[in-house]
Amino acid sequence: YFIAPLQFPYPVVTIKSIALHALDNGTQDVALWLWRSRPATGAGAIMATIASSGQSATLARSFSTTAISPRIINSAYHGAFLTLSLPPGLDYRFYGVTIRYEA
Repeated sequence: YFIAPLQFPYPVVTIKSIALHALDNGTQDVALWLWRSRPATGAGAIMATIASSGQSATLARSFSTTAISPRIINSAYHGAFLTLSLPPGLDYRFYGVTIRYEA
């Protein structure tokens, strides 16, 4: 597992979509979770989940979703971070994440 904090250039953002860019040539999936945390209370909520599906031996592919809830991150109350699960072996590669948002 890998964890990465997110920071946005605006204090309040609405997440529109998120995309995982990965190579998946195995029977397991590369998985990504977008989290919104609330440090004052210790609570957290999964905003979106994406998993690779199917296999491709040569091409990195993009897997995206617009099914995001809750959508708003207000930095006065929330933090945000990503969690990535990359299966072991050479059949999986992670290339990046694209987050589309509006302020």
